Amino acid sequence: MEQLVVVNGSTDQFSFEWYTPFVVLAVFIVIILVSVLIGFVFALILTLVFKYARFILKDNGVTEVGLIFLTGYISYLASELLGFSGVVTMLFCGITLSHFNIYNMSASGVQASKYLLH
Repeated sequence: MEQLVVVNGSTDQFSFEWYTPFVVLAVFIVIILVSVLIGFVFALILTLVFKYARFILKDNGVTEVGLIFLTGYISYLASELLGFSGVVTMLFCGITLSHFNIYNMSASGVQASKYLLH
């Protein structure tokens, strides 16, 4: 069962086989899982920076909140550049940061992030 598909003036053959929905579902699952993994990795890297590099941050709340925003944006860009879902990546980066990173922030950083992000 093959049909001719015309898209923007070009004709390409498109065949819909019995396994096509399973291929689409598998591609969807891979995109979601890799996007979650990218967000998780970026968040864990920032959490380790907050834990082991306190000498760089110097307990400055503005710097800490800026790094949180920057990490979310960089994870989004990396995911989009690799062809995965940037929104899912940023969502799971934020979830992971809110769960793990709050314990490694200074008191002024916690206060600043609660003021700006809540």
